[in-house]
Amino acid sequence: MASRVSLFLAALLVLGAAAADSEHVLVLSEANFTTTVSTPDQITLVEFFAPWCGHCKSLAPEYAKAAAALAASTPRVRLATVDATIEQKLAESHSITGYPTLKVFRDGKSYDYEGPREANGIVEYMNAQASSTWAPPVDAVVDLNEENFDTVINGKLVLVEFYAPWCGHCKALAPK
Repeated sequence: MASRVSLFLAALLVLGAAAADSEHVLVLSEANFTTTVSTPDQITLVEFFAPWCGHCKSLAPEYAKAAAALAASTPRVRLATVDATIEQKLAESHSITGYPTLKVFRDGKSYDYEGPREANGIVEYMNAQASSTWAPPVDAVVDLNEENFDTVINGKLVLVEFYAPWCGHCKALAPK
């Protein structure tokens, strides 16, 4: 009986710690999403989740720990969540097709999160995002013209597609 009571108390402590840490995670909806992710000089990592998703449930305590650590050390970085089962239009507008999906927002523009899913890794990744040396990823598709052709190619191995805008086959190959 004593072991059951101590196990119950330990479970309450863990749940209490997770709940206390979640106070640093913003909850977003259609009403506050745009203003939150468009705030100048703020970087927001948004987790689009479903409450029934096992991976989302596993990520939640790590995400909360990371949010608490970032709130203490890097105030310009915020962590937020969107319940995609409730905010379906918001999730669709950001092409969310699986859970959890994490996206980094700066000045309203989103970038795919390509970092770890544990607290220390999230903190490290987001601190790198907040660094003054951060630069947006280079677009994989570049429109070449007479002015930039030599600069872009510059002795590198590059796949170049020459196309006719009126051609159906060329239109099918166009990047989306």
